Amino acid sequence: MSPESQPQEMPLPHRYPFILLDRVLSIDPGYTAVAEKLVSRTDPFVDADGVLPPMLLVEMMAQAAGLAAARADERDAPATLAKVDRFRCRPPLVVGDRIRVRAQVVRRFGSSVIVRASLRVDERLRAAAELVLHFAQLVRG
Repeated sequence: MSPESQPQEMPLPHRYPFILLDRVLSIDPGYTAVAEKLVSRTDPFVDADGVLPPMLLVEMMAQAAGLAAARADERDAPATLAKVDRFRCRPPLVVGDRIRVRAQVVRRFGSSVIVRASLRVDERLRAAAELVLHFAQLVRG
């Protein structure tokens, strides 16, 4: 995604080139989020063979998890990816793949949230993980 095509209202602290989601399809704050990414030859992280590195799949899921997990009162609180568990990835994602990223909150404990996330191309599961996000406490003066 180029800076010009970046959604202006993407509720994440990331900016080009580190925002990996092209658009948000739906958000139910504190519960779920669905976003989309079209893998393009011009993406800065696509390798010479047109493959998106697997660690970027984790980052895509983490960005969707941040959208899903943040309740209205946490929108300004920075979230940190604290743990990745059960990550699995099917054959590589390549240029031309339209990726649907889904994230669903499973459990909250204190200022941390467990989120299940998945990536699908043409409704076929291509990657999944369970992520733990930690929201920093905001000090209000």
